[in-house]
Order: sequence, then C-alpha cells, then structure tokens
Amino acid sequence: MAVQPPRAHAPLVLALVIGLGAGLGAGCRGEGLGDEADTTELVAAETGEAEAESGPVCGDGVVEGSESCDLGAENSDQGACTSTCATATCGDGFVQLGVEACDDGNTVDDDGCQSDCSLGTCGDGIVGLGEECDGGVFDTPECDDDCTLPVCGDAHVNAAAGEECDDGDDKDNDYCPGTCKLATCGDGFVWYDHEDCDDANGIDDDVCQNDCDYNYHPLCEGEDYPDLHEWDRAYWDDGLDDELCDQAGVANQSPDWVGPGWYDFDEWDRLATSPSYSGCGGEKGGWLDGYHPSPPDGVVTRTICFGLEDGVNDPDPAVECETSVEVEIVACKHRYLVNLPDAPACNLRYCTNPSDGQ
Repeated sequence: MAVQPPRAHAPLVLALVIGLGAGLGAGCRGEGLGDEADTTELVAAETGEAEAESGPVCGDGVVEGSESCDLGAENSDQGACTSTCATATCGDGFVQLGVEACDDGNTVDDDGCQSDCSLGTCGDGIVGLGEECDGGVFDTPECDDDCTLPVCGDAHVNAAAGEECDDGDDKDNDYCPGTCKLATCGDGFVWYDHEDCDDANGIDDDVCQNDCDYNYHPLCEGEDYPDLHEWDRAYWDDGLDDELCDQAGVANQSPDWVGPGWYDFDEWDRLATSPSYSGCGGEKGGWLDGYHPSPPDGVVTRTICFGLEDGVNDPDPAVECETSVEVEIVACKHRYLVNLPDAPACNLRYCTNPSDGQ
C-alpha cells in the first residue's frame, strides 16, 4: 500500500505558490501601473490644451467663457439668447419677439425706432419721425395734441397756446377772426351782422361809437320817409309798361310817388345799380350810376341815369346816360335815404332791385 502525503500540507503549499506568484506579479504590475498612470496624465493634459485652444462652443447648451447664455438649438436672433450666445438686449440690432417693437442698433429717437426699442407714437413725449413736436397727450403752449405746431388757422383750438377759437378760415368778419380770439367789440374787426363798425380806438364821439354802432347822420333820426315800394319798380319787370311816371301832378303819376324829397330804401330793396332792361313800369327805368355810400361817407351826390345815349339799354358803363338827374344819398342803419327830384320827363321811373347788394 502506497504512502499518501499528509492532506493538511497541500493548501499550505498552494498558498505559498499563489502568494509567491502574486508577489512577483504584483512587482511586475507595479512597474507597469506606473507607466500607465504617466500615459493617462499625458493624454489628459493634451486633451485639456486642445479644449483650451478651441474655446467654448456656442450652441452646445453649455454657458462657457464669454458666453452670457446658451440655449443650444433654441438660440435665435429673435429670442432671449441670440445666435452669438449673447443675452438679447435693446440696441443689439436684433428684434426680440414679444419684447421689442424694433431695434435699429442706435440711440436716435427721431428715426422711426426709439432708443427704448419702441415705435415712436404721437403723445409719447418724444419728437419722432414725421412729428413737428410732441408734448404728450394734451395740448401745450408749444405743441398741439396731434404733434403739430400750434398755428392760428389750423382748425385746432389750442387753449394752452392762448386760442379761444379756430375755425380754419382766413375771414376776419365772423365770430372767430384771424387772431383766434372770439370776436368782440373793440377788437378792430367788424363782425358781420353783429357790428356796424369797429375802429378799436375807444373814442365814442367819432364815426364809430364804442358800442360798435355808427354815429349816423342826423337825417337818419328824422321823420318817417316815404318809400318806393310798388312791385313793378323791379328793374327786371316790365310791369305796367310805358304807363307810369315819377312826376307829381301828372295824370299817370306813380301811386307811391309823393313828389320831390327824401325817400327811404331798405338794404334789401334799394335803387338798382345797373341799367334796366325794362322800363320798371314806365318807358325807361332810372338806375344809380355808382355805388351806395357807407355811413362814414355822410351825404354824397350820385347820378341816376334813364336810358343810354344810343337809345337802347346797353349795359356798357362807358356809354353816357341819355337822361340823368343828380341825387343825394346818405347811409343809415340797414337803409338808405335818397333825395329824389321829379323824373326829368314822362314816362320815366326810378328802378329798385331787391337783390342788389351794392
């Protein structure tokens, strides 16, 4: 029978062998690990230098270096982070949607885009493109609320600039003359149908009183004067042609003719001032060769023509009257007094013209 070695010694031998191998291996590997560590450090250093040389990459979603933002694929020149990884701001030349109305990259306010990146509007207090001024949302002494300079006559009443009215016309005889002050007696402008005169001198005993009424001629305060009121005296109406005459005592005396003297004509039914194409109820009509006077003129002398020298009613003013008389006229308040003689012959009649404005 063969002799077996003791079983207890086998693990010990194996442990020694393994330990020895491990020690030797460890010794070899120890030297090798040192080499590997040096290599790893070298690669890491070289990689770091490459990264340092290339710098941060805009758009990689990482804020690095000089980048103030980086949203990766969300970067946009119309967003909060531009394509250059800069935070959007007014004045960078990019219009940020929903935040800026414009961005022209400058600080000029009158070029259509203001320095706060808003579009200029009238009333914002900044004089923008196309505006003459901008005083805000209300009128100011220097600017209308539509951003135009206050000008009397622009049909915009700017009370802050001292205007009381502005009707937009150039008339001085209405409620709002060219001064843009409400018409009043003493302003030097005659307000039509409200004032007879306005000399603005504060003197009451001259031609124009301080109440803007004329000092009329004493004749205007006299007795009631007769008037020539027959309808057929209208210079365009033949009436009772060739039958009547403005002479006292003749058989065909005009019904409203009372003889020589002062006659009253209101401003709407005055003596005709142009040749008559009819006889005004007579053979030839008489018309005033000239204009009616105004109250300051006092009593003036005018000529009344009957017919023309060529025997026809030619309206050419250069043609002399065929027959004429001299009369006196004075202007009163809304009427005229005319000192008429008998017509120089029959059948002649004085003409009136209700529509004549002269």
